[in-house]
Parts: sequence; C-alpha cells; structure tokens
Amino acid sequence: MAMQSVLLANEHLRVMVLPLGARIHGIQVNRGEGDWQQTVVGYDNLTDYQADTSYLGCTAGRYANRIAGAMFELDGQSYQLEANEGANLLHGGINGFHNQQWRIIRQHDTELTLAYHSADGEAGFPGNLDVLQTISLVDSEVHIKYWASADKPTVVNLTNHCYFNLAKHQDTRQHWLQLRAQRFVEVADTGIPTGALLKVDDTPFDFSTSTEIAKQLSSHHPQLAQFEGFDHNFEIHKNKHSALQDVAVLYAPDTDLSLVVATTQPGLQFYSGQYLSAPFQAHQGICLEAQQFPDAPNQPNFPITRVDPHSPYQHSIVYRFAVGHVML
Repeated sequence: MAMQSVLLANEHLRVMVLPLGARIHGIQVNRGEGDWQQTVVGYDNLTDYQADTSYLGCTAGRYANRIAGAMFELDGQSYQLEANEGANLLHGGINGFHNQQWRIIRQHDTELTLAYHSADGEAGFPGNLDVLQTISLVDSEVHIKYWASADKPTVVNLTNHCYFNLAKHQDTRQHWLQLRAQRFVEVADTGIPTGALLKVDDTPFDFSTSTEIAKQLSSHHPQLAQFEGFDHNFEIHKNKHSALQDVAVLYAPDTDLSLVVATTQPGLQFYSGQYLSAPFQAHQGICLEAQQFPDAPNQPNFPITRVDPHSPYQHSIVYRFAVGHVML
C-alpha cells in the first residue's frame, strides 16, 4: 500500500512524516552536489508500518517506555492499563499513539502540526488528552514540539522513536556516542527500573566523552548482558541556565556526519537496536529517545510525569545535523 506522507524541505534537510503514528519515516541531509543522505531506518510502504512492532519513527505515547504491571495509582485511585509486553505496558499499549491516525492541522513547506485526541480510558489512562505536535525545519535542525492538555489528572510521556543510522552501511556499532549523563537507570531483566540510579563511572555506560559504541558493547556488565546491548534511560545532567540543551552526539566516521540531540526532557533512552528484525538487521539503527523516566508513575524518586488541567505538558526535541565530529 502506497504511503501518503508529508514532505518538509529546505536547502539542508528533507523530512518525511506519516500521519499514522505521527511517524518520521525519512530524514535526508544535503551533502552537496545533489547527494541527499538518508539518516533514519524506515519501511517503503504503509502496510509494513501498520504491522510494525519496532515503533520505527513513531510518536510513542500516551506513556512512552514501560510501566510496571501495566498499572499505577494517582490520587488514591488505581488504573489498570493495557499490558502489551508480558505483564507490563510498553509505549502506550497495543493501540498507543504509534497506531493512531493523527490529524494534520497546519502544513507549510517547512512546518507541520499534527493533532490527536486521546479519549478518557483509552488504554486505561484517565482523562481526555488533546495533543499537538509541531515538526519544523530550521536550517540543519529538525524541531519537535509537544503540547498536551488534560481535563483531569493523568500521566504523560511522549517521545520520538527514530532509528538513526548516519553511516553508509547497515551496522551502527561503529558509530561514536557522547551523552551528557553521569547516572543511568538500573533495570531488571523485564526492562522495569529497580528504582536505583547508578553512576556511569568505570562502566560501559560512560559516554561522557565520545566513545565507539562497539567498544562499550564488548564490555562485560550485567546490565548489558541481560539485554544483549543497551536499552537504558540516562539521567540528563541539566544545565541550570537553559531548559533546552544539547544532551547527545552521535557520529559516523565513514560519512563524517554528526547528529546532536537537544531536549527539555530529563531523560534519554539509548537503545542500540539489537532486536531489530527482518527486513532490517540487528544494530541497523540506534534510538536516542528524549523522554521522562520509565515507570515514573510508580517510582516516587523519579521526575514527576503527572499532568493536571490548566497545567499542560510541554516538551521539545531538536535533531541537529553537522559535518565533522561535534563534541558536547
């Protein structure tokens, strides 16, 4: 089935957006002389996106990442959610935002605004939630802005789930990564946090300086062993002087291209793509998901994900592309 996607373009970037799941299914970077380099992993047709189980390029919600036991308590009331990863909820459930048809509200050459209404009780979440997402191009940057308003207390965690590959080949383990993080969230073998934040010092989770991902993957660490790679949330080391800040740099030596991720979010989930399957291969793409912490509604020590009426959810993500090895 053919895809009817929206093209955003300027002289530096071409971005393709699919209203199904508000998915970014293409980001092409102008390398000059008519050479447009694709930087994200995607399918060629709509049918594959409808059957997709890897969340390629989608907007994950109403709650991205995992919630333990697919339930949480808010103001003394328990809410049973839609379990879709064993007993837990992942990325909003089977019919999360990734499987919903978003409405196009505004469309220009370099800007697109999409909307979705999540009804009270959808996937078990309380409250009607109206979500707006604006994707815009500014020079060599892709800006994503989320805004969501609820009519009763609820929890919200939205992110973009692009799989990035900045190289000319299908293995991203030769990419280099730098993260503005001093701690990461320890998880059980289910991906659910234990509640502990571990220091990255002297572990393969230390990306405080730019490091080849393959080198860290070859290290022995129980947190890596249980997932055969990375699928962990890093606590962003916040700059008190700026809400939006650069938090990650991904670099591919063979193309000399860097991706800088900036966000207002408190966490960044680094997933090394080890479970990608046909028609793709393991490690063909890398996810850098700026978001709230996993299972935060059940973890009192994690940043608050509660959204109340008259206090809307607002967060931003920026993807900036640059030639050369950028450093934080």
